[in-house]
Amino acid sequence: MANIDAPIGFWPLRHLTGGNPFSTTRHKVTPSATIYRGDPVKVVSTGTVEVIAAADATIAIGIAAGYVVAASSGDFFVDVYDDANIVFGVQDDASATLTADNIFNCGDMITYAAGNTTTKNSIMELSATDVGAKAAMFKILGLIDEPDNTWGDNAKVEVIFNEHFYHGSRPNGV
Repeated sequence: MANIDAPIGFWPLRHLTGGNPFSTTRHKVTPSATIYRGDPVKVVSTGTVEVIAAADATIAIGIAAGYVVAASSGDFFVDVYDDANIVFGVQDDASATLTADNIFNCGDMITYAAGNTTTKNSIMELSATDVGAKAAMFKILGLIDEPDNTWGDNAKVEVIFNEHFYHGSRPNGV
């Protein structure tokens, strides 16, 4: 049976070292920015956070744990999963077919698209055509163990940050 195409961005699954995998830090949002739950976010020069674009020159600080639409004035905040050792789930975009051979390879997310205004969830996915033995934002750890999830198009995979604000860059994919 084919995997269902239902992207919801990135969501926390577990922590590489055990313990509380779901701790967050509250960050001020860049004025006029919209952030959806599950969007990767970056720090900008004003000390605020906003959504990171695919292949952005800066690296992510984490994944948004909530949804916020920041007005042009005033202070708005979003909780961010900013621990570089959190393992996240994400769906691939079916632009290529992921297999078990892609474990420990790295990849970036697809080009940013605004999230779902009804659910307030991100619709970001891992770019399957971008996965390889290189430096990229995420490292694939494996397939999420669910009965309706198999290697192939729209597979849900476990990833960790390969490039992260607090860690810099980990080794390239294999």
